[in-house]
Amino acid sequence: MSVDKKPLVGDLRAGVVVVLGRARLSFTQVLRSEEFHGQDGPDQFGSLSLSLAL
Repeated sequence: MSVDKKPLVGDLRAGVVVVLGRARLSFTQVLRSEEFHGQDGPDQFGSLSLSLAL
């Protein structure tokens, strides 16, 4: 079984960062256009990150 890929894919990214003292919390949301012919719709995913300065 094989799937035909689309030659061009688009990404839309948006995010926020909150800094409290030495802590940094960031969230990013990604919307990606369809990558394959026959796909039901675009993909969405997010990322959450917490970092601390030492």
